Parts: sequence; structure tokens; C-alpha cells
Amino acid sequence: METVGLFQLKQHGVFVCHAAFMFVKGGAPKMSNHTGDLITDVFGAGYILNPGDLGVPDGSDVTLFLMVVAGTTVSAQESFRYVKESKNIAHYKSEWTSVDPKLHLERVS
Repeated sequence: METVGLFQLKQHGVFVCHAAFMFVKGGAPKMSNHTGDLITDVFGAGYILNPGDLGVPDGSDVTLFLMVVAGTTVSAQESFRYVKESKNIAHYKSEWTSVDPKLHLERVS
């Protein structure tokens, strides 16, 4: 399984969401803490998400989840091994209306 240390999220569309991670490490899947409001970034820089900051233990298998305020929850199709020291970043793009969410992995670099 590919390792990552961070996730980058770029939002396209006008919406507010919270990000969290489903993680597994030696047992049943658990949901991490979630971020505060992530508001569409009009400058295009996006958000950097660190699974460890949301309570995910180092070495866990993780999947990104987004919960749109007054909308839908969607999960990424990919899972990664979260390794705190990994230099890899999983770059995601979200395109959203509150009724038709899309979350795409652009690359890992």
C-alpha cells in the first residue's frame, strides 16, 4: 500500500465541508476527529490535511471523507497507509453541489 504523510484538498464550487479520515490499525474501522469548516478557497491553494492532527495513529490505513454542511458525505475511492514521516502528499480535488458530490484523486507526489 502506498504511504502518504499529508493530504491536499482543492475545492471547486461554493460549499462548506468538514474533512475526516476512516482509519484501520489492528482492528475495526474508526472515524477520526473532523476538521473545522473548510470553505471554498477562491485563491486555489486548497487545504493541507494531516491525519495525525485529527487523531489518526501513525501506520494506519486511511481513506479521506468529506461531509458537506447541509449536504452529503462522500469518501475517496483510494486508501493509503498514513506514515507521519512520509514526504508523499495525496492531492484531491472536490467538485460539489450539495446534491452531487465528487471527490477525485489527482496525484500522489
